[in-house]
Amino acid sequence: MTRVSTILITMLAVSSALASELSDFRAASADAARKFHPGYQWLIKFEDWISNPAVDALNACGSYPNTNLTCDIVFIVGENGQIKRTLFGPHNKFRDCVAKHFRTVGRAPKPPDDSWTIQIRLIDGKRFIRPEDPPFLIFNSYKP
Repeated sequence: MTRVSTILITMLAVSSALASELSDFRAASADAARKFHPGYQWLIKFEDWISNPAVDALNACGSYPNTNLTCDIVFIVGENGQIKRTLFGPHNKFRDCVAKHFRTVGRAPKPPDDSWTIQIRLIDGKRFIRPEDPPFLIFNSYKP
């Protein structure tokens, strides 16, 4: 009976942690959507900086045939360009691989303000955007 209780408590703790992680991601994603257009000039610099790590993760995690799975990532960037936090979107096989392989190097370009949020999406397949999607940078790996 004690073992069953321990397993149940562990499952509840993991479930609560995952819900909190997803809640943090959604809040940061909404903030990034609000800052997308006002920070557009900075966004271009950030895109140059993040391109190589994004391509490396796509190379490590892309599949053939493509799965069309996505991995959304929100970065919270400090006023000096240091990445304060990296939040990954909902779990799937591709997202979990990207989370394992995604590595940034050095500091990002200095953002317009402290704790600036920016969202990117990596796609294992063709580019697509759904009407309900917030604005974000897209990197994809399409293998016909």
